[in-house]
Amino acid sequence: MKVGIVGAGFSGLLSALKIAKYMDVEVFEEHARIGYPRHCTGLVSEYVFNYLGSEVGECTLNSFNRYIVRHVSRPNDEIELRFKERVYLIDRPKAEQYFADVVQSYGGIIYLSHGVKSVDARDTSISLMDGSKKRYDLIILAEGSRANIVRKLGLCREIKYLIGVQAVLRVQNELDHPYVLFGDDLSNEFFGWLVPIDEKNLIAGLADAVEPYNKLKRLISRYLRQFLNASQLSYEITEIFGGLIPMSKPCNQVINKVIGLGDAVSVTKPLSGGGIYGIYRQVRELESLKSLCSPEDLVKEYSSRVKRLLHELRLQHLIKDLINRKFNSINNLILKIIDSRINCIKVVDYDKLVIGPSEILKVLKLITLSVYN
Repeated sequence: MKVGIVGAGFSGLLSALKIAKYMDVEVFEEHARIGYPRHCTGLVSEYVFNYLGSEVGECTLNSFNRYIVRHVSRPNDEIELRFKERVYLIDRPKAEQYFADVVQSYGGIIYLSHGVKSVDARDTSISLMDGSKKRYDLIILAEGSRANIVRKLGLCREIKYLIGVQAVLRVQNELDHPYVLFGDDLSNEFFGWLVPIDEKNLIAGLADAVEPYNKLKRLISRYLRQFLNASQLSYEITEIFGGLIPMSKPCNQVINKVIGLGDAVSVTKPLSGGGIYGIYRQVRELESLKSLCSPEDLVKEYSSRVKRLLHELRLQHLIKDLINRKFNSINNLILKIIDSRINCIKVVDYDKLVIGPSEILKVLKLITLSVYN
C-alpha cells in the first residue's frame, strides 16, 4: 500500500514510523527543517512514553510524579496532583528528528520544503505547490492546528483556538517540579505553567485567546520569583516558541481514503491542551491495522476503532462545559477546591484525567454544593 502523509510534525512522523516497515511511505513537509517551528512543551504519560520506543529515552529531559497547582490570589495554598505513574518531559524536536531518521532507514521518503496545495479525497491525490500531483492508496493528513486542507475537505466545520506561548528561561535557582498556575490576570480561559528542564533551565508557558505574550511576561515578572524561592529574580530568555491549541470538539476523522491525525482534526485534550495523547491513540490504531491490504478495509476499521478516543475527548469537553456553567471558569473551580481544603488529588490516569475514588467523592460533593448554593 502506498501512503502519502501531509506534514512532518509529531503526528505525521510517528504515523510514518509505525507503518513504514509495512507500507510505502512518502511524507511532505513545507518547512526546511524537521522539528521546527517548535510549539509544544513535550509532556507525555508513561505508557505513551513507552509506546514511542526505548530510543526516545535519549530525548528525555526530565520526569515527574507530581504537579503543584496554585491560584495566584492564594499564594500560600496549593493543590498537589500526585500521579500513579511518571510523566516525562521529552525534547520534541529531537524526538521528531529521530522518527524521521528511522522512517528513512525503513525506505520511507521525506520531502522537506514541499508545501501541499490541496488534497483530493475522490482520487486520493496530493497536489503540491510546485504544480506536481501524486496519487496514493491512502492519505494521512497531519498538517497541524491550522488545518487548512482539513477544513477544505469538510472534515472540520469550525475550529476554536487558544494561543500558547512559551519561553525557555535560564535561572539561578532550581525548580523542583512543575507548577500549574491559575488566575484571571494570567488567563481567563486556560492557565499558565512552569516546567523544569534541569537544574538551571525551565519552561514558562501560558495559553489564552487575548494578549498571551503580554500575559506570559506578567507571569514571569510578577510570579516567577516566589516559585523559585529567590529574593531577587535573575533569568535569561534563551528561546521563545508557541502555536495554536485547538479547543473545539473532535472533527470528523475520515473522508473516503483520507485520514486526519492530531491537531488537524482537534484531538487535543480540552482540559489540559495536550495533543500527544490523542496522536498516540490514533497512530496505535493505524499500526494495529497494518496487515489489512485494502485501503477501504483499513479506513473502515480505523473509523470504528477511533470512536473510543473521540468518546473520551467528548466526555472531557462535557466536563469542561459543566465547570464553566457551574463556576463560570476553571479559575473559580480551583479557588473552590482550595477553599474547601482539598490539598492533594491522586491522579490514576494522567491522560484520561481519572482521579482516585476518594477524590471523586470530594469533588462531586463540592460541585453538588455549588449547584444548590
